[in-house]
Amino acid sequence: MSLADELLADFEDLAQDTAADQPSADYEAKNLESELVKAETKKSVFLVAKLLQNPESKAIMDEISKIDIKHLLADIDTEINIVYKFLKDIYNKRFPELESLVTSASEYIQTVHYLGNVTDAVKLDGIDFLPPAIKMVVTVTASTTLGEKLTDEEMVCVNETCQYFFDLMDLKVRFLLIFII
Repeated sequence: MSLADELLADFEDLAQDTAADQPSADYEAKNLESELVKAETKKSVFLVAKLLQNPESKAIMDEISKIDIKHLLADIDTEINIVYKFLKDIYNKRFPELESLVTSASEYIQTVHYLGNVTDAVKLDGIDFLPPAIKMVVTVTASTTLGEKLTDEEMVCVNETCQYFFDLMDLKVRFLLIFII
């Protein structure tokens, strides 16, 4: 026998051994069936839901838990109070009585954003975010206020401040949703 014939015979023997070592398609189907039967009889959530066992998911959740959400929420509240005081200092020129009528920072800033530089009481009908009693007092007081109209530059600052407040509130809501969920 030549060297080539011996090599060919070795390859044939190897192919037969490999085929014998590999499970048949029937065996694989039966094995899969038995695993499904085990899963059905065992009834473990870990057999069907694997997110919390996934190392990548665990790493992400660990990173999220490192963030001190309570601290960030406190920082946002502090920033809202700073914005509120800053806006009162500017808008006091336009409507000095407003800060004594609307004491909530959120309602005050929303009211300022809604009112802007308007002087007629017609616009005040749409202040739906205020309680009815406060809305009525604000409407009456706004029509008799001795405040001056703000300059365009001051109004730009007022609008920027209100928008900054809305952005802070949006951020606060997103953090609260993360914290709750």
